[in-house]
Amino acid sequence: SLDFSRIDGLEGNGNSVDGRLPDTEDLSGNGITELDNEYAEYEIPLDTVFISRDGVLTDNRYIAGGGNDRWFQYRIPLLDPDTIVGSAQSVQDVLRNVQYVRLWVSGFADSVKIRIAEMGLVGNQWQERIRNDSVMSISVVNIEDNPEYENSPGYRDLGIVREKDRTQPDKVIEGNEQSLVLVLNGLEPGDSRQSVRYFGTARPLNLFNYKTMKMFVYGDPALIDQSTGEPKADLFVRFGNDTLNFYEYRAPIRAFWDSANWVNINFERLTAVKAGRDSANRLTYVDIPSPPGARYGVRGNPSLRQVVEISVGIENRLIDAQAGLPLSGEVWINELRLTDVDNTPGLAFRYDTQIKLADFGNVSFNYAQTDPSFHALADRFGNQTTNINWAVNANLNLEDFVPENWKGTSIPFSYSHREQIVKPKYLPNTDVVVEEAALLAANLHEDTTDVVREK
Repeated sequence: SLDFSRIDGLEGNGNSVDGRLPDTEDLSGNGITELDNEYAEYEIPLDTVFISRDGVLTDNRYIAGGGNDRWFQYRIPLLDPDTIVGSAQSVQDVLRNVQYVRLWVSGFADSVKIRIAEMGLVGNQWQERIRNDSVMSISVVNIEDNPEYENSPGYRDLGIVREKDRTQPDKVIEGNEQSLVLVLNGLEPGDSRQSVRYFGTARPLNLFNYKTMKMFVYGDPALIDQSTGEPKADLFVRFGNDTLNFYEYRAPIRAFWDSANWVNINFERLTAVKAGRDSANRLTYVDIPSPPGARYGVRGNPSLRQVVEISVGIENRLIDAQAGLPLSGEVWINELRLTDVDNTPGLAFRYDTQIKLADFGNVSFNYAQTDPSFHALADRFGNQTTNINWAVNANLNLEDFVPENWKGTSIPFSYSHREQIVKPKYLPNTDVVVEEAALLAANLHEDTTDVVREK
């Protein structure tokens, strides 16, 4: 017979030192017996390979990594339950109010020991631009579940330091380190796919007070032409208001964690491209010195102050040697970050001087200047303009220069001049640095002149 003697007992945990709650059927703790069933149910096979409902032998799609010493990581898509119990119309309705999680196992013909190391709710802020697309999907790769990640060529050169858990000073506990993975499956020549992260119009991302955006990129060797060694795909990073107004960085993807894959976007040079953008609202590019083949681009009228979305995409480069061949492989992206916060020191000064010329007169001069980055303690940033004010005043008595017989004559002379000069750091109502825009315009003028001379 079955032994039910411990089913409703405290099982010894009522007096536990760590203060865990004893067994109870009142999961919410409100003292009321609740009879409502409102939940989403997920049926997860534990076998690594199993026979599906249609009788086909298939891999377990819920296993996302692991395999060492029979430890596996299972990823359960919360938006894809097998069953919804209760009156909820959708899984979103269920997930709006989750009070507890129940876990049980069944279907074993013999005794089985299952060890669970950790359970957690995780999410990804990145999503496919085209939903339910068979050409590209998004996944992750990390140190804890994918041993090949830490051993991938060039990874140790990135200098990434894993976060430390400081809650236990007597132990060294390192956090997990992972990268976002763009998985390609048959990307046609000239075609592209993007992963995107939205910030929304209510609280857009403000990049204005930073100088640089950086990111590490790993390229699958399958994306390299084996005969020529040339990259077959481009990586591009876009950020702006929408798909018609954005800045872009684009460069060929090389194999592994090659330093030429590292994204390093200089905002001052990037925004300067806007000064020469196409009036037809087409994507306008300007080549940059490094890495080889990299370009900055702009379309429409984006602003660093109003970034509603950031996307990272892959494009088949349409090389003649491989025209018509689709691409399949993976691209890993890691550590998308902003660096070099604009902490340019501001300077403001003022001086006054007066010169007295005996009884002849006096001259006064004052000068004041405020730099673009100078601001008061109550303000966070300067007004981004150089303000110069200066004035000169002179009062002279000219009667000492008149003839002797003119004595008693008074000839006063006064002169006053004042100027105010305002030099904006950025073009009006834009994020384009004036000096960078002027330099770009000069280079474009030189290129045009050379073409005319050649003709």
